[in-house]
Amino acid sequence: MQARDVLGAALARPGPATLLDGAAAALPKEDMLARAALREDGTLELEVVTSDPDALRSALRRVPALAPLRDVRQREGEGRTRVLLRGVLP
Repeated sequence: MQARDVLGAALARPGPATLLDGAAAALPKEDMLARAALREDGTLELEVVTSDPDALRSALRRVPALAPLRDVRQREGEGRTRVLLRGVLP
């Protein structure tokens, strides 16, 4: 039964390509997606290089599939900020 539940949940969620396309479309033009990971439990992690973390968070909130993502870490470097976002997708 557990395998059926896991597979059913995975099929109900958008696929990785759909999520990445949505993220790419939502990012401000000067931002860059550095890393993306989708875990078995539905947790999505995106690491984005940006010059304006507030604008990035605002842009992602406007995309329903990405709205659950929350900022869990920021690192400054070379005049840009690497923002790690994480959230469980519906």
